[in-house]
Parts: sequence; structure tokens; C-alpha cells
Amino acid sequence: MQLAENMAHGLETHGPWLRMTQFPAPEFRDTIDALRQTEGEFARLRSEKAVAGRWMNAADEALTDWLTKARLAVMLARGVQWSETWLEAGFTHRCTSVPKATGPRIELARRVVDFLARNPQFGVAHANVTATDGRKLYDDIVSAQRVRRQVMSECSHAKIVRDAAERKLRRKMRGIVCILSATIKAADARWLVFGLKQPRVGRAARVSDSANAPAAITPIAQPEQLLGAVA
Repeated sequence: MQLAENMAHGLETHGPWLRMTQFPAPEFRDTIDALRQTEGEFARLRSEKAVAGRWMNAADEALTDWLTKARLAVMLARGVQWSETWLEAGFTHRCTSVPKATGPRIELARRVVDFLARNPQFGVAHANVTATDGRKLYDDIVSAQRVRRQVMSECSHAKIVRDAAERKLRRKMRGIVCILSATIKAADARWLVFGLKQPRVGRAARVSDSANAPAAITPIAQPEQLLGAVA
């Protein structure tokens, strides 16, 4: 962005004299502003995504703790070992443990809440293992998950827009360098005004020197060599 700002200054200062009509200074500055705006929006959404992630993690942790206690309540109601009576509470596939994945945990919470709503006598009020407590935690994580997905989608789209704006600016910057290369000499100080280093001319000078160097002189043969050749 700093280099782009320098190039904009160079266009404003020398662009008209160098006839760089392909890149008008106001249009180039609009391209810089567009990238700055898209970068700001992308940064804002990344911050929101981080906040949504923390909210999701906190809600998931609270729900997991509640399911662990609810599992003990179901165990008191339906026995220590898994049986088909556990199915009513949402514990399926001969498993009485709390799922490790978020999706299955949310689904289990929904079923346990439904079980406690139909069987309030199995709840443990002093441990907050009731249908009311579980429904609140369930609603919290569902809301957090929905917001997080929405923000992640918006953040991905903002990155695409930001990257497109950056590519557009980079193309224009490369175009300016190409025009300067064809318009001004390597020793021209205006390179510095555009925020660029002056091109190196050492290689070009060496090539030029070798091209203009005089041809080597053929050595004169010694008399002994000439006599040997005749013999």
C-alpha cells in the first residue's frame, strides 16, 4: 500500500508529462481506496468471526457439562447399563457416553430435553438438570452455531472481494513499471518519485562493452615456427 501511494504521487507529479494516459492518477487512487475499504471490511469480519468462535466454544462447553450431568440423571432413571430404555432419552447405538462431535452433541441435547420435558420426575433441579435449563443451553448453542456459520460465510466472501481488489491494484502497479521502463532511462531520478529503485545498468554496460571491444590481434609467428612449417 505504501508503494501504491508513492506511485499515485508519481502519477500526479509526472504522469501528465510522461503521457501516462493509461493510468490517470484519480483512477489509480480510486483503486487504492477500493482495496483499503475491502481490507477494512475483511478485517472487521475476521474479528467478528473470532468473537463468534469464542461464543460457540463457550456455549458448547456449557452444553457438554450439562449433558454429562443429564447422563447421570438418565442413568438413575434407566439403569447403569445401556438398554433400549436409554433410546427414549436420546442415547443410541448402545452408547451411554456424550458424543465428542458438536453436531451429535446438539442432537443428543435436543432429545434429552424432550425426555425431561415428558418425564420431569427424572430431573435434578438442584443440579440444573431440567428441561428448562437444557432448552436454554440448546437454544444458546444453536444460535451461536448459526451466527458463526453466517459470519464465516461473509468473511469468506469478503476475502474474495479483497483479493480481487488487490489483484487489480497489482496489475496497475506492474503496468506503471512497464511504462516507466519504456519511457525513462535507468538513471532517471523520477524512478524514486514513484517509490521504485532505479534499475541496475551494470549488466547492460558489460554487454555493450563486450560488443564494442576491438577484435583480438593475430599473433605474428616466430621465424623458427615458419621454418618448421616449410620443412
